[in-house]
Amino acid sequence: DQAKHLCSQNPKPTPSMTPLFVFGATFAAYYGSFFLLFKTKVFGLTSNNCPVVVPMEMTSCLHSILVSIAMVYLYATYIWSDETFPPERGQKIYSEVKTAAAVLVGYLCADGIAIVWNREEVKQYKFIDFVGQLIHHALFLVLVALNYHQPKFLYAFIVLYLGEMSTVFLSLRTLFRYYGIEGAMRFLVDLFFAFFFFVTRVFAFGFVVLDVVRSRSVILNTFPVQQQVMFLLLVPLAYCLNLFWAVKVVQGVLKKVKGLMLDSDTKKTH
Repeated sequence: DQAKHLCSQNPKPTPSMTPLFVFGATFAAYYGSFFLLFKTKVFGLTSNNCPVVVPMEMTSCLHSILVSIAMVYLYATYIWSDETFPPERGQKIYSEVKTAAAVLVGYLCADGIAIVWNREEVKQYKFIDFVGQLIHHALFLVLVALNYHQPKFLYAFIVLYLGEMSTVFLSLRTLFRYYGIEGAMRFLVDLFFAFFFFVTRVFAFGFVVLDVVRSRSVILNTFPVQQQVMFLLLVPLAYCLNLFWAVKVVQGVLKKVKGLMLDSDTKKTH
């Protein structure tokens, strides 16, 4: 119901330089933190000779932490809440989500350029999906571009971007794999990744899909064509992909649990 209320607000797009400024600031912040991490020894992990994937994943982790905090605020304030907002509040929500979308576009552009620029080095690490990352970035850029001026997109965007909570631990997993960190610490990161993956990309996103199914007649009769395609085709497909990866995540955790149990039994026998 709150989602339908937000969509029914239909705030009017207003010209503003804020999203462009936010895009530029995010782009600059990405490379600022990237080169700072690359040129400065941080916790003994980075140095002048460290591989480029280390500052890339650290920057990704930082981005995910910051936007996760922002998305939790937006989700708790505008979706989880039962409050009915007046039209002027709807305009404020719309502006805040557009600002968040500008952050996402700035990050995706900066990270995509970094991946392509350092492609030869990135491809050396088998645990990094080079092509998958580029496809992911390109799809989200197209998604935002097609729906940026559509107020009805704000509800789905908040939930989709909330998925960055799991990316924090995905980046940590990549760093752990690079440095060969195993044992309890690695297992704990895997558990947190699995937990936030299910909370954001399976359960929270699942409610979006459920809303879409319930509101399909409204979407077909009132939404623009590009949003009909997004909500009725792309959103369900994305959720199916999340379910596929959820199975993989569970399999990975169970494999890790089995490995730890075997190690424990081996130590006991000795």
